[in-house]
Amino acid sequence: MSIPLLFRWGKYTGEIQIQTNGGNVTIPVQVHVQQKPDLVVQPDNIIKEITIGQNGLEILQLSNHGGKELNGTVTSTEPWMLPSISTYNDTTQTLDLQFSTENLKAGIYNGSLLFVGNHKTIVVSVQLQMVVTIRLTIGSKKYL
Repeated sequence: MSIPLLFRWGKYTGEIQIQTNGGNVTIPVQVHVQQKPDLVVQPDNIIKEITIGQNGLEILQLSNHGGKELNGTVTSTEPWMLPSISTYNDTTQTLDLQFSTENLKAGIYNGSLLFVGNHKTIVVSVQLQMVVTIRLTIGSKKYL
């Protein structure tokens, strides 16, 4: 039986009444609509500034705001973004996103972290800003 999407999760009861010239029948019906798992990722976008020669880390929080059996995959669109996990489930709470910047030059890099599972895809936009730090020493004083 197909249930319209306008039903919220929960238990529903009712009956089907059949009336014919041969007699009437009432059939009891009970439907249990289960809540779908619902992944929420925070932050939902990332802007990270890293000095050339350094690596970075961003910690994302994962939570299920829905029903049981949350599961899916995590992939990065760019080789400089390295997620600590490739799958998630009901018990996953965090993801460490490492930024591997050794081959990157100064500039702005864009990519996405994709969470695909159950009934939806979440795209976390990532912007990495690689910056140069210049230290200037005049005499015995240092200026940044």
